[in-house]
Amino acid sequence: MIAYSPDGVTPLLVHFDVTGGRRPLTLDCGDATAPVAVPDDGAVDHTYAAAGTYPAQATDADGRVGTTSVVLAGAARARRTRR
Repeated sequence: MIAYSPDGVTPLLVHFDVTGGRRPLTLDCGDATAPVAVPDDGAVDHTYAAAGTYPAQATDADGRVGTTSVVLAGAARARRTRR
């Protein structure tokens, strides 16, 4: 599962919490930056270059994929999706 929440202070900074799946996990934030390895605690911070909607995707060691849409415009809300 991928959950995210906007920082609240820095508008384009997002905190991700990636849970489930078999390690190692990678997170593609959906904005043409390189995917990042998810640390054991599942926490990843990412700063987007512009407001918009981004298709974030986590992939585990077995190739299973979890996705969510990150929406950054005005007062973004935390969203959750299930794998």
